[in-house]
Amino acid sequence: MYANPACMAPRQPFLSEPIMTRIPRPLVFVILAFLSLSACTRSVEEAPESATIDNNVDGVVYTSGDWEPHLPAGERGRSAGNHRAIIKLDSSQTNAPVVVAEIVWRRPDSAPQEKAILLFDAATMDTVKHAAVLSIDNHSGTIAFAPVAGSNTYYAYYMPYETTGGYYPNLNYLPGGNDDEAAAWLDSVNGSEGLSQLPASARARATEIQSVDDFHSFFPMEVVASESEVEGLLAVDEIGRRDFYYFPEDRDRPIRMNDHQSSPCRF
Repeated sequence: MYANPACMAPRQPFLSEPIMTRIPRPLVFVILAFLSLSACTRSVEEAPESATIDNNVDGVVYTSGDWEPHLPAGERGRSAGNHRAIIKLDSSQTNAPVVVAEIVWRRPDSAPQEKAILLFDAATMDTVKHAAVLSIDNHSGTIAFAPVAGSNTYYAYYMPYETTGGYYPNLNYLPGGNDDEAAAWLDSVNGSEGLSQLPASARARATEIQSVDDFHSFFPMEVVASESEVEGLLAVDEIGRRDFYYFPEDRDRPIRMNDHQSSPCRF
């Protein structure tokens, strides 16, 4: 009788068979998915956190989420806006006839001089009766106002708007400049030229820039550098000005300045 050598050969032990042939196919997919998820989880956990950035820029502190919006999302109407500067007076200024305040906001929006500034007494949130704009540009703005007796803190909202509301609203910023009442008051206090001669004791400076929440915050990548700061940066280059400069930045801090031809102050 003929015997097939292949049939007579001893069977290989079960453990020598490829392991994947012994596991049901659906279970294989479950195991692979679990391993992939574990690898992704480890990579996320091990990813280094972004370095904290100092929110104090030349003595002005940038914060967010400190007040409730004047106009809830989706509603129609006027709002004081999502950005404000805090001006604090010392005791000698609270009863002065007029104070000139500088706001170094470093804002990235286009044509800031065409947008209104609304000034409120922080204690009551009433509009300050006598206030006028002296100058506005992207780096800073200067306003003059008659303080409310006894009040030392004021909010200057600098991007007030009107919206149609709804899911896809049309938004227009309130127009800037001084109305007739503000212009008349400004003339009564010797005009902008007279105010420029005021002593330092009658001058104030915004100490904080606030946004309604983190989403609307300009800090840090939309806080613009001044022209002198950009020139100083370029002057450091010993080779001379180049066609472009490369600044590596964390992906958590994208640059979104589409309306202003400048660089973040952070650079």
